[in-house]
Amino acid sequence: MEVIALDQRRRRQVNQPRSTDGPGKVLWMDHLSNEVRLRVLKRQAAREMEQLKYLVMVTGGDPTMLPTLEQMEEIENGTIEF
Repeated sequence: MEVIALDQRRRRQVNQPRSTDGPGKVLWMDHLSNEVRLRVLKRQAAREMEQLKYLVMVTGGDPTMLPTLEQMEEIENGTIEF
């Protein structure tokens, strides 16, 4: 029986993903046509409007109901106390 040595030059290389933000995220808009850019921007604006509507609904339109930056950091770290 013959032993075949592994040739490291032929080894398959796996590239890491460029973005971990999720599928379908546009990284560069330079190569897109104007129509596609407009669609992407409209989608982003629609998402932001939905987030703003949710915040207004939750806070009742009162900006003092939103958490402060320190509270947001505590929420992310899991160290917030109520």
